[in-house]
Amino acid sequence: MSNDDDYTAPNEENRFGGRVRRYARVGASASKLAARLATGKVFGGDVDHAKYAAELTSALGGL
Repeated sequence: MSNDDDYTAPNEENRFGGRVRRYARVGASASKLAARLATGKVFGGDVDHAKYAAELTSALGGL
């Protein structure tokens, strides 16, 4: 028994392929950010934690 009033057609962003693309973009952004942070720590660069936190928040907002 299903209620047709609760059904909404899946849009492109909510389809499986759209989710996979979105998760891949977020994963790539987070990986790039982690690599930059690790490189800065290894080579003794100045690490701006507030900047990295804002970038990570922005990247995770894509989920």
